[in-house]
Amino acid sequence: MQVLGAVVGTLGGVIVSLWGTAGLPRGSWMVLQGGRPDWTTFSRWDSGAAGRLLMRQLPLAVLLLVLISVAAIPALVAFAVPVYLLVNQTFLPWLALLEGEGPLANLQRGRQVVDPQWWLVLLLVQGAIVLAGALLCGVGLLAAAPLSLCVASAAYRQLFGGEDRTGLLKPAGW
Repeated sequence: MQVLGAVVGTLGGVIVSLWGTAGLPRGSWMVLQGGRPDWTTFSRWDSGAAGRLLMRQLPLAVLLLVLISVAAIPALVAFAVPVYLLVNQTFLPWLALLEGEGPLANLQRGRQVVDPQWWLVLLLVQGAIVLAGALLCGVGLLAAAPLSLCVASAAYRQLFGGEDRTGLLKPAGW
């Protein structure tokens, strides 16, 4: 029933648009020639004019649809690639501080470990961090930041292990 309503509404909209688009130029043309249009000047249905107008507007609509689709692809890529990278590099601070590898090795290690579980990291880790921030917005970052860091640290330990290769976690003075 909704599909039928959408089809009827769309067809009705097209017909009214064609009718009005044909009538308005007719009326304005008459005014520019010194005439005085009446209601029938604007409201008269002209199937030939409506058909010509429709046949010219359809290619324009298809062209616009193609252009919008082509423009949407880079926009989706421009959104999806940073989200992908931000999720698979969620643990970059821990990798840099605890594993001590070079920059590219840390990036690669994050990708290797997180990629197979990308959705899990996105939904659980990132979701927990966002949820903590949302639930604690009255208290602010003083409560949400430590909680989200603990969630991310626990996830890091589960995915990468708990080994400290750099000595970061040694008590001061050891």
